[in-house]
Amino acid sequence: MRAEAVASRAPAMLTTDPCILVIFGASGDLASRKLVPSMYEMHVAGQLHPSTVILGVSRTQKTDDAWRDELKPWVSQQVKNFDAAKYAEFAKRLFYFPGDAVKSECYPPLEARLSALAEEKNTRGNLLFFLSVAENLYEPIVQQIDDAGLVVEGKRWCSIDPNAKSWQRIIVEKPFGHDAASAASLHRTLGRAFEEESIYRIAHYLG
Repeated sequence: MRAEAVASRAPAMLTTDPCILVIFGASGDLASRKLVPSMYEMHVAGQLHPSTVILGVSRTQKTDDAWRDELKPWVSQQVKNFDAAKYAEFAKRLFYFPGDAVKSECYPPLEARLSALAEEKNTRGNLLFFLSVAENLYEPIVQQIDDAGLVVEGKRWCSIDPNAKSWQRIIVEKPFGHDAASAASLHRTLGRAFEEESIYRIAHYLG
């Protein structure tokens, strides 16, 4: 078989930036059944930067190891061809922070944990926030992220070397408010904290 044919059948290796994926609502169903299993599959496929890590944030008190052990059966149920050895490697990417993300006192220690992980894993300060929480918590969490100064991407456009600056992005899954007024309020809050191109809105459509 020609080498070109073998290469064409190999999993695609993506060129990605390292980052910390911060999952708010890490103890919830979405994180356990969808988000973390998907990240495991990306890890197995070689589609995550070696330095990329996941930090789950939720009010429940638990350790990094407890969260890793808690997620293992969920991942094994949700993915095909689960491999315990590969999960053990993937689990090294998983970290946990206990805190109430709608309260300002959560953020100084959260920022310290993010800084420590960024330095240890060399994630370059890149942050991807995922709101895996109830809709009524979207706006207060985004406001707290903004108030804590965790988003600095907008400042890079006036930097001498814009490419040297870190990026911060956020993923928001529907619903976007319960009416026009609440949706507009959420979009304004997101816009004050993040650049528009850094906001990813996920909607589900039946077709």
